[in-house]
Amino acid sequence: MKYISDFETNTKEITECLSVLNDEAVRLYQEYRTDLKQAMRILTAKLTECSTDPNHRKSLYFSFTYEEKLMGEESVYHHKSVLCEPHLKLNRRDSDLRIYFQWKDEDVGKGEKVLVGRIGRHPY
Repeated sequence: MKYISDFETNTKEITECLSVLNDEAVRLYQEYRTDLKQAMRILTAKLTECSTDPNHRKSLYFSFTYEEKLMGEESVYHHKSVLCEPHLKLNRRDSDLRIYFQWKDEDVGKGEKVLVGRIGRHPY
């Protein structure tokens, strides 16, 4: 978020977008996993716009840490790079302020949470 120069004027929209992702992204993925364009259309109807960025895929991998419990109480932490290509645009459709996310990941969050890779301007 450090790349948003006018962060204070965007907090309400960022919070709204994150709330919708938190409440609906995993369910939308499960319902439309064979047609994620439909899931993105549903998010677009609720927010400014949801789309992908296939031309910049190489720049849209973000690092996540997750915990794996071994036998007993011991935990091991792993790092994983996850493609967060879908994104919500903030403010307007031609905005370069975005929330890059991944619907879910079986390792990070055990497939129960949407992953947010970046909030801010393009990473490229």
